[in-house]
Amino acid sequence: MRSLTLKFTLAFLLVSLSVAVFGAVFARLSTVREFEQLVVNRTLDEFVQHVIVFYDSYGTVQGFSKTSNWNTKIPRWLENPPPSNGNNLPINSRIPFPNIFTLTDHNGIVVFPSGNHQLGEQLQNNEISKGTTIEYNNDLIGIVIITGDMPVIDKRDEQYLRRIDQTSIRAAFVAMLLAVLMAIFFGRTLTRPISELTHAIQEMAKGNLQQRVPVRSKDELGLLAESFNQMSHDLGRAIQARQQMTADIAHDLRTPLTVIAGYIEALRDGVLKPSPERFETLHNEVQILQRLVSDLRTLSLADADELKLQQQMIHPNDLLQRIEASYQHTTSSKGIDLILQLQENCPTIFIDVERMIQAIGNLVTNAIEYTPEGGSITLASSCDEKKISVHVIDTGEGIPPESIQNIFNRFYRGDNARSNKNGETGLGLAIAQSIVKAHGGVIQVKSEVSKGSEFTITIPIINK
Repeated sequence: MRSLTLKFTLAFLLVSLSVAVFGAVFARLSTVREFEQLVVNRTLDEFVQHVIVFYDSYGTVQGFSKTSNWNTKIPRWLENPPPSNGNNLPINSRIPFPNIFTLTDHNGIVVFPSGNHQLGEQLQNNEISKGTTIEYNNDLIGIVIITGDMPVIDKRDEQYLRRIDQTSIRAAFVAMLLAVLMAIFFGRTLTRPISELTHAIQEMAKGNLQQRVPVRSKDELGLLAESFNQMSHDLGRAIQARQQMTADIAHDLRTPLTVIAGYIEALRDGVLKPSPERFETLHNEVQILQRLVSDLRTLSLADADELKLQQQMIHPNDLLQRIEASYQHTTSSKGIDLILQLQENCPTIFIDVERMIQAIGNLVTNAIEYTPEGGSITLASSCDEKKISVHVIDTGEGIPPESIQNIFNRFYRGDNARSNKNGETGLGLAIAQSIVKAHGGVIQVKSEVSKGSEFTITIPIINK
């Protein structure tokens, strides 16, 4: 049995049929039990009426057992009894009673035996207390005790029970039919999303990665479908990004390699003569290749969660002062003001100093690249009881809104925001984000075109 739909259908069917059968059996037993109790109560009422009529006629319940012609209706002689001469009853006044009741007088002496009771037996109080008292004109005249046997059911009662059975059978048949229909419906409803997911996964296995399945509900199956669609979308984007990254790497490798190969061939063939300037050009192109390889290795280590950190305690202001000292000459030569805004009461942080300088330095390098002469770059620190933040704020070109969500992607190029000018690999922001994440922090950006950008690195405070 390989079909999940069939399994669900049979499971629902078995459960529904079990409920229907047990319900029908329970209803049948309950009906019979209640009907038997009704017959017992009805017979008891008739018996009590006969006892009362007998007492009204003879002033006692003694001799009640001598009657022999009793049926379910009160005979006319009891409705209009003949003159009484004590316990000597006329023969035609004797009536048969069903052998399920024991009648005692008010003293607990059996005057009408049944079951294990004997005529004239004195019953114990615990047995008498279980009986039903009979009163006449507020006087206790007798006690009826039910022995537990069932009265004989007449034909009308038997016909009634048969009709109840037939109705129960028809109801059970209808319930079974509904159970089959509901089992098929719910079985298909539950397995349809699973079948769609299975088909989509099989298509992905064949290489068709862009797959979507309809979300048919808001329950767990609907959540599973939404998660699959998101996974498929993210996987497609990841593969597209990988393909784009491969193309970008090839492009960034091809340019310096072309320059190097051209110079080497020209020098080999004697077209160009060796000179310090030409060797400097070759050296610069090799450095570009080395930086690209180093950046790619850093990212690969971060992706594999193997980026080793040599952490130590340092004050954030000391960190920013080191970066300010490193870039002061570059910013001054370009006519850009490099400003420090430091919050003095911040605690020290536990970080890999060199890696964090690399991350913040990448942000400063980008800021220098896109800040015009006469602009400014601000290095600021801030903190609270849980985190420390480092801000790199520039008054440069700004980043278009459509590019902000992509600027941390590797080799992303939007509106010329990324280039390999001056030997840049286009991986600076991606590396900065990886380093910050390795420290358990986050990096965020706010920007407005023509007004500048603000990058914020936030690191949680860890006491060591």
